[in-house]
Amino acid sequence: MKLKACGAAAFAAALTLSGCAASGSSGDGNEPYKLGAMIPLTGPIASVTQTYRDGIQLAVDQINKAGGIDGVKLAVSFEDTKGTAEGGVQAMNKLINLEQTPMVISAASAPTLSAQPIARQTDNLLVTVGSVSPGLLNLDNLYVNAVNLTRLGPLLAEELYDQGHREVAFLSQADPFGEGSRDAFTPAWEKLGGTVVEDQTFPPSGGDVSGQLLKIREAGPDVIVVTAIGEVLGQVVKQARAAGLDAPLAGPLATGGLITAAGKAAEGYQDVALVLDEQADSESAVQFREGFTALEKGRPSWDNGTAYEAVHLYKQLIETAIEQGKDPRDGSVLNDLIANARFDDVLQGRKVTFLPDHSVSRAVGLRTVENGAFVVNRTVVAE
Repeated sequence: MKLKACGAAAFAAALTLSGCAASGSSGDGNEPYKLGAMIPLTGPIASVTQTYRDGIQLAVDQINKAGGIDGVKLAVSFEDTKGTAEGGVQAMNKLINLEQTPMVISAASAPTLSAQPIARQTDNLLVTVGSVSPGLLNLDNLYVNAVNLTRLGPLLAEELYDQGHREVAFLSQADPFGEGSRDAFTPAWEKLGGTVVEDQTFPPSGGDVSGQLLKIREAGPDVIVVTAIGEVLGQVVKQARAAGLDAPLAGPLATGGLITAAGKAAEGYQDVALVLDEQADSESAVQFREGFTALEKGRPSWDNGTAYEAVHLYKQLIETAIEQGKDPRDGSVLNDLIANARFDDVLQGRKVTFLPDHSVSRAVGLRTVENGAFVVNRTVVAE
């Protein structure tokens, strides 16, 4: 077993488990390859992030059913972060110290940001999906299989400006996702000639936002950018419409939770997000869509698709390490290999590579909710 140095003193008080982290284990060659996954399985965004677990488990099951990796199966351990920074520290610490997983898949920005220092200290690999805060970029041992807000924000700003809007109000959840959305959108918006007339926030758990909505109404924007996750977004959108705000609503990375929670109030909401091409005919894209549809747990989409991809990326890194005569159970080996990885895009049937900032360039869609469903108006590649 290859032991790594213990975590830094700054995290000592937060860690709930003691001891040094183990980066994999050479052990028995037939011992399953261990994979960690830290996802908000409880808390305000759990209804959205459960689909990441479904995508991960589907990929693991398909790989194992096909014989694993040279006969060796994958074993995934899930930990609940509750969507919080504290939960991210606890989950990452457990996966690295107890489960000895050389690679961990995460979802949501706050827990991912808190887990990254542990990945760096132990030289293990952290791959996040559906996490888009600008603060996630250019961090050691962290790679982001998502188009970052630094690219999504300007795209949304340009789209809304081209529609004739000039005065925007922000209504954002107070966390790295909401803050990152505002910070990425604002410079692009102002450069185009638009102005920000109001900026309001609310807790990530949502709740009553009537006070914030009153201030937005008084500011009189011609478009409102609402940033939240899943059903929390839907609840806020529903309150906005109930309060009589009729300005167009928009934001980044909406999910089905918007439509579930907001109902008819979601009609017309515009967003920019990764999109799935249901006609993509690559073997991996078809395998993903058919497999996820068979689960009967909702439709295949960008969120469960990127989680599915992350497992296949792990498989690819293991195979590359073996080919090069390196230890595939050593997180530092996987971390060295990932920068040059080129993996399957199951959403579009293409290939994905990581950019120098550790994020990806992928096709995204500018969408509108129409008749209770997302309709893609235009697809562009977010460079």
